[in-house]
This record gives sequence, C-alpha cells and structure tokens, in this order.
Amino acid sequence: MMTERTHKKRILVCGAGSIGMRHITNLLSEHVDVFVHRQRKDKNQELLKSFDYKIELADDFETCIPKMDGVVIATETNKHRPIIESAVKNNKHLYIEKPIDVNANNLNKLKEEIKKKGLAVEVGCQLRQHPCLIKLKEILSKNFSPVYTFRVYAGQRLEDWRPGTDYNDSYSASKSRGGGALLDLIHEIDLTHWLLGDIDEVFGDLSKVSDQKIDAEDLVNIILRLRSGAVGSIQLDLLSPVLRRGIEIISKEAIICWDYNLGQLEVTTKSGKEVLESVEQGFERNDLFLDTMSHFLKRMDNINITPSCSFEDGIKSLEIVDAIESSYKEKKAIKVN
Repeated sequence: MMTERTHKKRILVCGAGSIGMRHITNLLSEHVDVFVHRQRKDKNQELLKSFDYKIELADDFETCIPKMDGVVIATETNKHRPIIESAVKNNKHLYIEKPIDVNANNLNKLKEEIKKKGLAVEVGCQLRQHPCLIKLKEILSKNFSPVYTFRVYAGQRLEDWRPGTDYNDSYSASKSRGGGALLDLIHEIDLTHWLLGDIDEVFGDLSKVSDQKIDAEDLVNIILRLRSGAVGSIQLDLLSPVLRRGIEIISKEAIICWDYNLGQLEVTTKSGKEVLESVEQGFERNDLFLDTMSHFLKRMDNINITPSCSFEDGIKSLEIVDAIESSYKEKKAIKVN
C-alpha cells in the first residue's frame, strides 16, 4: 500500500530524555516536522533553544496526536502503554523504544488492532541494523549448523551510561519504572531470538550485587534451551567497569564471535581464524539509530516493507522476560509462552 504525501511528515516525539533528544536530532536530519511532548514543561524553553527553534511543542497530547502522521515513544517504559493505545486508536504509525512495555500482558489485543488498521510499527532494537549482526544472521541461515551452544553478554556500570546526569534519577535505576538490567538490556534477548530461533525454556537469576544505589537488579544470569536443542546463556549487567557486549556461538564446524567494541565478526575453525565482517571506518553508534528511524519512515509510506523489529518481535521479547522473572521467583526452569 503506497501513500502519497502532499506535506512533510509530522512526527510527534513523546519524551525528551537522552534517547528522545537523539530521536529528535535524527528526525530533523530526515527533514520531517518534529513535534515534542514532554512532562517537564519547565524545561520547554531550554528544549526549543537546544534545537534552534526547529521543533514545535505539543503541550496537549490528545489534541496534537490526530494531526500527526507518526509517533515516536521515548518515555520511561512504564508510560509506553497509554501512548501506544492512543496512537493506535488514532491510526498513527508507531516507533516504540525497547522494551515496548514492562510486561506482555494484553499486548496481543493491540497487535491485532495494529494489523487490522495496517499501521507501521517499529521497535527500537537498533542492534539488528549492525552490519556484523546482519552478516551473522545471514551465515547462520546458510552455514555452521547445527549450533550446539552460545554465550550472549552485555554490561556497563549504570553511572557511566549517561555522563553529566545523576543515574539515581533515571528510570534505569528503578524497577517500577521499567529499569534494571533485564528490561534495559533486552537487546540481547531480542538478538538471541532473532539470530538463533525460538526459545523453549529459561532459568533465570536476578541479583543486586554492586555498590550502586539503585532499586533494581544489576546482574542477570539466564540459561536458555532453544527449540533447536541448543543450550546457552545470556549475562546482563549494570556493573561492568567498562562497556562489554558480544556474542559467541559454537557450532559443529566453528566458533563464531562478535565483539561490539572491536566492531568485528570473526570465525575460528581448524583451519584458523578469519574476519567475516567489520564496521567501516567512522562507524558510530548513532548510525544504528539513524538506519532504524529511516527504515520506519520508509515503512510509513509502504507498509509492505518488512519491519526491522516488529511489534510481534517486541511482544516475544517480553514473553521471554516474563518467563525469566517467573523462573527467578519460582526457582525453577519455565517454559516460554
């Protein structure tokens, strides 16, 4: 379905924290009209000034949303649901920062409404746009099977995430607001499902072990059994002294490793080690956000373009998270819904 536009796209960004500011900047580079709705009205003038008055403020969300073409949700996770519901009710395309909610309860009803109305929805799992992971996805579908085991990991001390801000004030430090290592680092859960297939069973442990004063887990260890029979682990933390992020996959023929910091995907076999993919010189983390947002804007014009990360994918990640939470509480392995 192609849609003819006689005006620049009007995009409403909900939230103006660090991720909201990133999306505003990227949308302006895509030459769309950007409107911003935020709770901190006392900082509105500061916000306008920081973007040289190239954005417009939307103080009244319900009045503004019918005039929009799309909505970007970059608020705290526990505030996503009512915005999603209002956007779907008003037939607006949606870009939702991960995770789409704090749990998967009743999201399938929204999924059916989205499908019925033909809305483009993208979930902000930007790592799916990483060139090394695109290459990894490609080779896993063609070579190096079967996969026997895997290790996925990510972590960095929370107080180092957003320099210049008090980490205690961020939603990431609060479980009730959708923070904690499990939800905030859901990228790795999404990547495991995307790259390696359906997850059948999980056993999870959530811990608070660092000296950081946060009201959420800062260390998560998960053992996963895939439908394919492979068994592996995911470790997520908010406490590593330096950023670490990577994937190790062991198959019959090879060991495949991706290191985010090195920007490199390599394979080791009995014949030796080979680099399969590297990021180009000048690659920046924001390139992933730009690529994902650009893809969303294209899908607004052509709903038949395959989503990078769909609403269904977002639900699946939350179903896995819910199973991990249940496993921790019940102290046993739990089947994924």
